[in-house]
Amino acid sequence: MKRNLCTLVIVLLGAILCCCGNSQEDSKHTDKGNNKNGSATNELERNEGNENTDGLGNKGMSGNWFVEDYVDDFGDSTGSSFCYTVCDGTFENTATSGSDLIASVYFDSYNEVFAIRLLEYSKAKASYLSNAHITLKCKVDDYVFEDMLIGNPPNGDLILSNGNAGYKKIFKYLDEGKEIRTVIYIDNSKYNFTISGNGFAEALAEQEAKKKQAGISGTYKNAILSSEDWFVIKQETPTSGTITAASKSGSATLDYTYDPSTYILKVVPDKDWEYRCVYDTFLVYDIVMTPEYGTVKGTIPDGDTFDAAVTWFSPKNKATTTYVFRNNGTFVESGTNYKGEKTETKTGTYIRAGSFIMQKYSKGYVWTDYIYNGKLYRSTDGVYVIDR
Repeated sequence: MKRNLCTLVIVLLGAILCCCGNSQEDSKHTDKGNNKNGSATNELERNEGNENTDGLGNKGMSGNWFVEDYVDDFGDSTGSSFCYTVCDGTFENTATSGSDLIASVYFDSYNEVFAIRLLEYSKAKASYLSNAHITLKCKVDDYVFEDMLIGNPPNGDLILSNGNAGYKKIFKYLDEGKEIRTVIYIDNSKYNFTISGNGFAEALAEQEAKKKQAGISGTYKNAILSSEDWFVIKQETPTSGTITAASKSGSATLDYTYDPSTYILKVVPDKDWEYRCVYDTFLVYDIVMTPEYGTVKGTIPDGDTFDAAVTWFSPKNKATTTYVFRNNGTFVESGTNYKGEKTETKTGTYIRAGSFIMQKYSKGYVWTDYIYNGKLYRSTDGVYVIDR
């Protein structure tokens, strides 16, 4: 399967951010999903050719979970993989009832997302408008729960990320090997299928082993800013290697040490590195690399939205920034500059997608930070995503 992890995250973040200016409810339904070139792209594009297939050719393998490697344009593995299963079902709308459906369900632990591709009549991807309301409803034994899915019109995969309560429940029940009876409503269309947990735990363990084998080596590109801004990690041992920082102003390469238990990478900077990069400490976890720039106090709780306050302190100029996140999906930013003077108070909306938190300011600009173990990793340059 062809796959570019950096593009995936850029598209996913961009898709969600396009919704930040809408109401909190509508932001969970739709998105624009444009990539850097401005063309619409499916969030998890696995298709090898015919866009009306599941991209796997695995019809008849329903009820089991498998692991597949993503490959580059030459058919070589990128070192990344995904889990998937194929479910048979039925769908109905104003024109048909009880018609054949294939639902391909993908799980990507790198990005902490489930993605669902609905194939009407077992071949044509379900289509929908940008203002469609997309609801997921699940039943396990006698327990029923609901959540909203993010779509990429006109026929992109439907996404459920780690920031959603439904994600955690689906993951839990699949890991326990349970069956999840599933209904997806897209306006007047209804899609019924059952996701089996058979083999999910084993597929997940296989994927985790592949992730461990791949290590942290790779090129990490800025998920939001210029593609000329990137890092290259060459892992020589589990705890050491070289790191190269590159930007429009040039590049620099130094040795690093890495702690696999904390995912912290430390560089001993020289003057050239400080000029090119500034940072000397990074969190490198799965596909993400983000600088640890300054000290952050406060904890981000689980959940799509939450009440929390975190304060960032710059070690270089003593400036501070405080974010107050509110449970209604809004935030307020305030702080002081290097002189100790109060800075402009800013407001906006935010969306959490798994470990990413995207803030859209009322003046229109957007920023992305990363959350690991409740800690907010904030930097002046944002988050970097691996592009193996």
